[in-house]
Amino acid sequence: FVAPREAARPCRIREGRALQAITGLGMEAMESPSRGGGTFISSHLLRLPTETRTKVFASAASCQALLRILSPIARHYCLRACFSGEVGEDVVANWSASRKNQGNLKVSNGDHRRAVESLLDLGVWKKVFKDGGKQATYKVNERFAEKLRLILQSGVRSVWSEPTEVARRMLPDAEELRRLSQRRWDSVLLFLAGGDGQNTGSGPLNLEEVLTRLGLLERTESSVGSKRKRDGDEEGGGGDGTDTESEGGAAGPRPALRTTPEGYQFLLRPAEEQVWRIVGEFLSVQCGLDGESGAAAVSFLLQLGFCEEGKVCKLSVLSGGGGDAIARVARALATLGLVYPFESPESPGEFWVLPTHLSKLLCGGPGTGGGQGPAPFSVLGEGEGIIVETNYRVYAYTKSPLRRAVLELFCLQEYVLPNLFVGRLARESCSAAFEAGISAELIVDYLNRNAHPQVHVVRSGAPVLPETVADGVRLWEVEARRLSMSECAMYDKFESRSLFLESLGHAKDHGKVLWVDEAEMKMVVQLDHHNSMKAFIKEAKMKL
Repeated sequence: FVAPREAARPCRIREGRALQAITGLGMEAMESPSRGGGTFISSHLLRLPTETRTKVFASAASCQALLRILSPIARHYCLRACFSGEVGEDVVANWSASRKNQGNLKVSNGDHRRAVESLLDLGVWKKVFKDGGKQATYKVNERFAEKLRLILQSGVRSVWSEPTEVARRMLPDAEELRRLSQRRWDSVLLFLAGGDGQNTGSGPLNLEEVLTRLGLLERTESSVGSKRKRDGDEEGGGGDGTDTESEGGAAGPRPALRTTPEGYQFLLRPAEEQVWRIVGEFLSVQCGLDGESGAAAVSFLLQLGFCEEGKVCKLSVLSGGGGDAIARVARALATLGLVYPFESPESPGEFWVLPTHLSKLLCGGPGTGGGQGPAPFSVLGEGEGIIVETNYRVYAYTKSPLRRAVLELFCLQEYVLPNLFVGRLARESCSAAFEAGISAELIVDYLNRNAHPQVHVVRSGAPVLPETVADGVRLWEVEARRLSMSECAMYDKFESRSLFLESLGHAKDHGKVLWVDEAEMKMVVQLDHHNSMKAFIKEAKMKL
């Protein structure tokens, strides 16, 4: 398999087996154009400078993981171009056409365009022009092509291995590890929701600082020892115990924290998006977007997201030259419940990491579920999920305080059992959610995404959330947003029509007009434009 131009010829069986061997994905996953690609880790890769992305390609394991997050069509293009090193734009277009004729992978013009764009954006391909700009050619990144050829010819030796018997005795079992990691992650979101969650104000992950930079929390003026406030709470009430004392034990004035509308929306987002927004912000600040540490951190996350549960790896092997930066990333991920770091019992001072079930979120994202049925990965425990009846009654089988807190954002709680939350979607509760910044679509999406597995069985082929309920929530939002309150200033009794028209033109130019009656020479503008309007009218009077 050395002739560069021969690699461009279709070879269905060899190509399919090669992709399956490289990525570890089943044939069903590879043949579905809707699966793969568009992940949040690829979004983070797009933020990296070109030089840093090239450094990520220096690791064969990182290239293998990157290949798996691409769409099936993009993977197919990578495989066919890796030995030639470059391929003409017209040749790639013919690949798409040949796929349509063969019928083994349905490819639309949109799928083809998105696949090529993703390869160009990630720096895997680079578009160059030859013959005076007449002929466009896609050139494969040399490092990526080299590592991909290495994978095809000799494979990649996994850095993940089974823990030794001595280490296994000191590590938590699978069920306990899942419970511990889920508790840590839930605690992070409970802190945002205003409940009794953890506030890691120091250490590798300053959660309060990260959430504030993301715009999910905001600081407000507070008296000494004041508690965490949520929108609508009275001063000093409903806190989560985040009041702190200054050094030496003396209480000092500290700013209170308030969850922003973006923060409430964040609580209803998919888990993989939540993880990546926090991790991405941490990486940007602690590791930067360029340099060796930034590339090593991304390589570490790529390998971590595709490891097998129950396997361990020495941290120094995963560092990829990142050194202390990777150690900080690992400690931050441990705070979020994504990994379980431990010291080797055989070699004191040597640290290893054990990925948890939540580490799969690092390489998850939209498009990985194919759009039908339950998501391939869920943070819900076995037997957990939400059932919504046509009478707007909500049954949530869960023991998680976090999910109960999220449901209380838009549901009226009726009663709670140890493993069951029973509530009701009501106009009043949904209106309160709309005022907090949560949209009807977010509520509907959350209920659909967290539906009980049995609902998918019973309502096979039908929406898991009854359409009457979904439409009802949307109508409540339209009704709630029909009228809006705005602070404003009214102007009337103008001395002349010319003065009125000049003033009206000034307000329109700034987009501040809320209402106008030209016949009566009256207008209403936003209050924040009042001082500017007064100055303009005063100056206009002097000119008339």
